This record gives sequence, structure tokens and C-alpha cells, in this order.
Amino acid sequence: MKALLKSVALILLFGAFTMSGDSEFVTLKNTSFGKGEVLSYRVNFGFFTVGKASTVIDNKVFMMNGRPSYKVDAFGETSGMVSWITKVNDQWGAYIDTAALVTHVSYRKIREGNYRKDEMVTYDHEKNQAEVKVLDKKTNVYGNPKYYL
Repeated sequence: MKALLKSVALILLFGAFTMSGDSEFVTLKNTSFGKGEVLSYRVNFGFFTVGKASTVIDNKVFMMNGRPSYKVDAFGETSGMVSWITKVNDQWGAYIDTAALVTHVSYRKIREGNYRKDEMVTYDHEKNQAEVKVLDKKTNVYGNPKYYL
């Protein structure tokens, strides 16, 4: 009888640690940031202010992959006399799961002098891969995706 109880207990114990076919994320308690939060920065080089940056969390919650997600954007740009020499106007963003704090989609719009890059990355957590699409400058259409593990 004791052997049977031990066997049942072991089966239940091992069953508790297996994952179901559904991709379930671990829920984490988030006390670091919330909806509507804005952080602003001044970028200095010695005594000179050369740029400004900000991080913005949207007031709305967006649905990404069927899950509620924060939309977080970070902006950076040159200012003052540095803008006369070179112009930087960058934006990075991500949709982050509100419960598990994993990224579902991230994107960036880079504008640095004559350099331009628009990129979107979609994360598939079940397959442990990322799909990367880059915007074609001539056609203004995202090209064929590349996949990374």
C-alpha cells in the first residue's frame, strides 16, 4: 500500500512540472512601471546639451497574440547646435505582455543623418524564434521575413 501511495505521489509531482500544449506564461508581479508613465532625459556632452530622449508607456492596453500588452516607446533626438552637424531622430518600441512581461512585437525607426532603417520583430515564444522584417526604402513595403532562433 505504501509503494502504491509513493508511486501516485511521484506521478502527481512530476505531472505538476510538465507544461501543457498551450503556451502559458509565468505571471510576474510588475512594480517597475505602469500605464501612462513618461520618463524624459537630457543628453549632455560636458556642459553642452546635445539631445533629448524619452520613454513613454501608452495609457491604453493593446491586445497582441490574444494577450493584453503595454505599448512602450523610446525616442531619442539631437538638439541644439549638434542638429546643425548631424540629425538623429530615432524611435524604438515594443508591445510587452502585462502579466508575463515578455515582448510580443518590437520595432524601430532609425533616422541618423542619411541612414534610415525601419524594422519590425515578431517573437514566437512557443518556437523560440524571432521573425524580422525590414522596410524597403524604395517600395515602402516590408520585405520577406528572416527567422532567427
